[in-house]
Amino acid sequence: MVSRATLPGPALPIDLIRQAQHPLPDSTHLFQEALLGPDNLDESDLWRWKDGPPYVVESTSTANAGPEGNYTERLVEVMHGVRLREQHREDEARRYKFWEEDRTAALEGLCVEVDGMLKEWKTLTLFLHHYSAGAREITMAKIYLQWLARTIYHLHYLLFL
Repeated sequence: MVSRATLPGPALPIDLIRQAQHPLPDSTHLFQEALLGPDNLDESDLWRWKDGPPYVVESTSTANAGPEGNYTERLVEVMHGVRLREQHREDEARRYKFWEEDRTAALEGLCVEVDGMLKEWKTLTLFLHHYSAGAREITMAKIYLQWLARTIYHLHYLLFL
């Protein structure tokens, strides 16, 4: 078994690891288009899903099937592509900063950042057990939580290097 470099501190919760490793819809057209860049799709309405819940409940978001369910599925594909594109951009900045800083200071900074995100992940996990909103809002909250887990995992294992 290959050992990975990690940040110092306790191991990540197994639920977070499972969530972080959940596959992305990387074979879908909309995911690929969103991953390529903002010029490929209209991303003007995605701002509402960038931050975590609670979200403003839309009257049409209660449907799980039909046109609204299909819209939500496509929205999920696009959001995953956008978030992965943003992660790649952030990785570049992190790599540069990591190699320019004192290694100890860089690792300490990452530990503080991951600790804050881990607290948010735990709080949001509990919040989602009681979140009552439309189907789209709940789906998007789960996507936000998944990306929070992915980011924590990504930083914890120094995968940006």
